[in-house]
Amino acid sequence: MSELIEFKLIDLNSVDYLVEKQLREDLLRKPLGLILSHEDLRYDHLFTHAGAYIQGHLVGCLIWRNVSETCVQIKQVCVHPAYQGRQIGSAMMRFAQQEIAKAGNQEIMLHARINAWSFYQRLGYEFCSDEFKEVGIIHREMRKIL
Repeated sequence: MSELIEFKLIDLNSVDYLVEKQLREDLLRKPLGLILSHEDLRYDHLFTHAGAYIQGHLVGCLIWRNVSETCVQIKQVCVHPAYQGRQIGSAMMRFAQQEIAKAGNQEIMLHARINAWSFYQRLGYEFCSDEFKEVGIIHREMRKIL
C-alpha cells in the first residue's frame, strides 16, 4: 500500500456521493444483473457513508447505520478492482470501526457474501447465522464486539 490513502465521510449532497452510488452499482449490483433502484437508495439518508480516496479519487466505500442503541450494521463494502489486493478494504473497515466505536457503539454486524467470509474473519468477525440468500447469493451474518 504505497499510495497515500485518505478516509473520510461522504456527504449525501456531494459529487462524491454520486461517485459512491456508481461504484456500489458497478461492483455490487451489476455483476448480479441488478441495478441500484430507487427502493435501494430510498434509505441512504439513514446511513453514514464513508470512502477511501487516493489522490482525491474515490476507490472504495461502505455504509453503516445503527440497528440498535449499541449495534451498527455495515453494508455495501467495495473497493474498485484496480485497487484491490492493497489492503484498502481492511484499512477502510478499521476506519469505519473507529468511527463507530467513537459514537459509543459496542458491536458491528453485517451480512457477508460467501466470497468475503475470509476477509471479515481476518478482521475479527465471527459467524452468527447459517447460510441464507440475499440478492441471489449466499451470505452469513457475522458480528464483531468492539
